[in-house]
Amino acid sequence: AELAQDGIGLVRDVGGERSVTLHLTEMDGRPIVQAAGRFFAPEGRYFPRMHQPVPETELVDSVEREIDDGASWIKIVADFPTFAGGKRVPGSSSTQTYTEDAVASVVELAHRRGVRVAAHCNTSIAATLIALGIDSIEHGCSLTTDNLDALAARGGAWTPTIGAVLGPDPAARDQQMSARLRELLPYAIERGVHVLTGSDIVSSVPAEIAGLVEHGVPVAAALRAASTDAHAYLGVASRDIVTYDDDPRDNPATLRHPAAVVLRGTRVR
Repeated sequence: AELAQDGIGLVRDVGGERSVTLHLTEMDGRPIVQAAGRFFAPEGRYFPRMHQPVPETELVDSVEREIDDGASWIKIVADFPTFAGGKRVPGSSSTQTYTEDAVASVVELAHRRGVRVAAHCNTSIAATLIALGIDSIEHGCSLTTDNLDALAARGGAWTPTIGAVLGPDPAARDQQMSARLRELLPYAIERGVHVLTGSDIVSSVPAEIAGLVEHGVPVAAALRAASTDAHAYLGVASRDIVTYDDDPRDNPATLRHPAAVVLRGTRVR
């Protein structure tokens, strides 16, 4: 209901509590949800309280069960630091979680069932994931222009989650990463990568749009990344209307304060 009030009519869930997300249905006055269900990661390779570990030997069967239960996306944690005893192992860096053969099997199954696959990825394994057919790269801190060319060629998406990657405090931002985004985001848009606005748990859609603009994306393209382009990529025809007192193209901060919101014929604000 809160997202609806903010003018959000479509949510792509990329991992969460399956007992909740897989049972969210299209309801009047609520956003449409494309659910992924559980995070897929092996023991000790994701935040302990946020997932139930899935060993590689059970990965394909577990993915199939998720699809059978209604998942329209599958979320693989493709690289991550090591955790033990509920805490990150000191000095642990992000490394590959599942083998290439395992990921390839998941992609083949998902695509055969009409489901897409998103991958949490912050390392150079992105090139391999894209070659294997991953549909969407989440975060993508180590993406290159070559990676983006390959992703664009197969109609893939990139969700940079700027607020999560750079942190919510502008004064403490990773300036090197910010410079990379200023290079890569306009390049991705120009090449035809579907850049999506992902809020993760620390940001919001308006903040992500502002982040895209800050990093060189034309304001109209940034707005499309959260509206018409996103709907087209996700295969959902928008029937929503959101109005503002001022033009968001002049000031993206206007997006934080919708004047009226109508979702699929139901006025919610």
